[in-house]
Amino acid sequence: MPVVGPIRRLVKLSRRCFLGTVPGLVLIPSFNDPPVQPGRWTTTAAPRVPVAAATPTTARHAMTLIGGFTDRLEATASVQVRDPRRGWLPVGTSLLEPRAESVVIPLDEDRLLVLGGWSGKLPREKQPSRTAEICEPWRPDRRRQTTPPFGEPSRSLEGIAATRIANGQVLAMLDDQVAIFDPNQESWTSEACLGSKRHGARLLALGAGDREDLVDAVLVVGGHQAGQPSIEVVEVPKNGLPKARSWSADPLPVVQDVAIARSNAGKVIVAGGLIGKRSTPLTWELDLEEETVKPGPLLPDDDGVTGARLIPRGSRLLLLGGESRTGNGPRPARGMVMHPESNRIILLPKAPHPAVRSAVTVDSKGYLVTGGYRFDASAPRGSRTVVLATADLLTIPSFAIAD
Repeated sequence: MPVVGPIRRLVKLSRRCFLGTVPGLVLIPSFNDPPVQPGRWTTTAAPRVPVAAATPTTARHAMTLIGGFTDRLEATASVQVRDPRRGWLPVGTSLLEPRAESVVIPLDEDRLLVLGGWSGKLPREKQPSRTAEICEPWRPDRRRQTTPPFGEPSRSLEGIAATRIANGQVLAMLDDQVAIFDPNQESWTSEACLGSKRHGARLLALGAGDREDLVDAVLVVGGHQAGQPSIEVVEVPKNGLPKARSWSADPLPVVQDVAIARSNAGKVIVAGGLIGKRSTPLTWELDLEEETVKPGPLLPDDDGVTGARLIPRGSRLLLLGGESRTGNGPRPARGMVMHPESNRIILLPKAPHPAVRSAVTVDSKGYLVTGGYRFDASAPRGSRTVVLATADLLTIPSFAIAD
């Protein structure tokens, strides 16, 4: 009897070794293994112009990078297209002005609404943009400016947030003002005011649900000031002006730049963000029916994560492209997988080229992480920031077999 335990462990180990030799089969880590999601990184061709802080989007089913800043630390007007078959195309389109960290909303297969961002050069010549424009990556001659109705034309669009709603229009928000962009007329209307001023909020279109009187409802999370509501819902009616209402429960701290997504269970997951000047490891689960918030598991990084993208994948969500901010400057944050149903978080495999302000997109083969920069506070002044000419594809198996 004393030998039964060792024999069982030997059989179990042999089974894992055998299964590990089967082509295309990936094992979930056993109890004693590090908590890392099975997956593989593959290095692919980099963009023609290496950039950080570019905004990724899609035009005609092709990944597109809007602006960013180059290895000279200057904002660029370049628009880079990655054709699914031919790879990165020669740069043939540019914005009306250089922009990094802009907000980009696809209007249809051809047109992109590009809002705000910044121009100039880091670190002391950075200028928040006061303009917006419509860009058509496949038609370089079709560039035109559009002016959101947020006060004086000289007003900066820093902190703007936007999302596309159910009827194809775009709801944009700056401070406590809400405006609607009509892509058919390519015109703006000033619509409503929020209950609080916001900078760095995140928006999520929820749909009208069973409300026949609504076009859409938009969830607004974070970016608020102390003493003001952290969560609001902007209801866009079919007739009349949008109205904003606050959730009665208001447990979120003063946080901005969170990652947000809706799980397949209908909950809204909020992860990380910036509290003051430091990133946070906090997460939250929002119940849309009850309009309540409960804390989720801490991210497995004591320094927290901000500026990440949260991507639904079945019952899980992938957290990619974020950074940790501490007193020593930003550093790349490792990717993670959130399991809301089991209230746990596991790590993704280490990226081959970790970077800050990389662009994350969902590729037909996986998840593409492009460019970004690395910061070394100990390096000589003038060489602390290096922009990477990289693109790495993360593939995760559709199924796995557990022991």
